[in-house]
Amino acid sequence: MAQIAALLRREKCYRPRRCPPGARYTTPYRFNEEDVKWVAKHFLTETGERRGGALSYVADPGFQSGISEEMGIHQTTVSKTVSSVSNKIMKKADLWIKFPSSTHDIIVTKNEWLQKCKFPSPVGVIDCTHVRIPKPVQFGDEYINRKGFTSTNVQVICNVKEQFTSVEASWHGSVHVNRIWRNSSVWKVLSECNDTVLLGDEGYGLEPWLMTPFRNPTEDSHKSFNNLLKKERVLIERCFGQLKRRFPVLQYMCRVAIPNVPTIKACHFILHNVAKHLQDEDFEDTAQDLHKDGDNEEEKPLTEADILRRGRQRRQAIAALIQNAGF
Repeated sequence: MAQIAALLRREKCYRPRRCPPGARYTTPYRFNEEDVKWVAKHFLTETGERRGGALSYVADPGFQSGISEEMGIHQTTVSKTVSSVSNKIMKKADLWIKFPSSTHDIIVTKNEWLQKCKFPSPVGVIDCTHVRIPKPVQFGDEYINRKGFTSTNVQVICNVKEQFTSVEASWHGSVHVNRIWRNSSVWKVLSECNDTVLLGDEGYGLEPWLMTPFRNPTEDSHKSFNNLLKKERVLIERCFGQLKRRFPVLQYMCRVAIPNVPTIKACHFILHNVAKHLQDEDFEDTAQDLHKDGDNEEEKPLTEADILRRGRQRRQAIAALIQNAGF
């Protein structure tokens, strides 16, 4: 009986793959042809047969059926390809998403910042962005954000090179940015640092390691502080713009199973950093730890009042420094 079934089994046929001409290569694949080959060689161990479906998916507004029709393959093949390639990219995530984690790295990052910008002591800019998703059947209300649509909330940090150094991609859209921040590994690292800050907007709470604007400033020093912080925070808005133009699936809707959403999103940030490394043209409009020096006595945990008080002291000192420097 098994022999009869084997004889009756239909021979597997492969549709001819469709490949756009070189002049249009970046439109479906979001990288130029040479960089696509580099990405395939770096992340994939097998042949490049699977790379096209995954890169085309991130360029499409979220429809795998459209990719299958465009490339002459079945939708299930697109789905499997996206999953397979995403998992392989995530295996090398630590090579591409790295927050400075040693005293030397911190100093290097701050020096790089001061070569291009003026705000003292930052190692990056922090912000969140929402990625639309279809409303889940279970616990769907937890994904409705303050703007009224279903999403996941992604917190990222970028450096002065316009590279992402930290990505928190697993939070529901309804979760406030402060909760994401307080539960991140970077919060723990920076809370044990001296003279190192991130730049944030008014959505975040003021902390000694997170500078936010003065509200309703009246003093000249406070106004100078806000103006400089606002000017240099544009960096992360520019990164978001580059990211979502290169990968429109993040700008429209990510239509994959909810458990796969964090992986898919994180891969886009990794590929953004890869593009920066390869100097691929942007899609844009015209081992020491960081504990404090001192003895090994156990310190008392900081209270919310302590964090706010120290944050105000540091912000006031930086504001005076900015005013004195005439920025």
